[in-house]
Amino acid sequence: MGIITETDNGFTYTFPASFTEIDAVCEKVTSLLSDRDLSRHIFGVILVIREALTNAVRHGSGHGSGREVVFSVDLRENVLRIKVTDQGSGFDWRAQQDRPFIGPANNGRGMEIFKMYSDIVSFNEKGNEIKFIIFTD
Repeated sequence: MGIITETDNGFTYTFPASFTEIDAVCEKVTSLLSDRDLSRHIFGVILVIREALTNAVRHGSGHGSGREVVFSVDLRENVLRIKVTDQGSGFDWRAQQDRPFIGPANNGRGMEIFKMYSDIVSFNEKGNEIKFIIFTD
């Protein structure tokens, strides 16, 4: 079970690298968006979150390894900010940035999803933290 820290504009959720925690994050984000009359954004935002958290659990934190994933969301002034950080070694996001998706349906689609449903996507240097900015107006 993860630890949730509520803020005035969102929350931070720190949890063991487990796929089962992803649903809890998505439910809280869905509630946040619904409460702010932003239901039209739910599909794309949840798709981005599921993809980012799945990658963080599977690749970054080695599912079941005892490592943690930190998710945060902040919504103010018509800007949704999302951040996912894992404890893994990271990856070379630059090499993936412009690579067209040609793999199987369950691999390699993250960058396309991120670009399609986010206005700004950025990574830290190491490649174990991703940030999304989504304009809601």
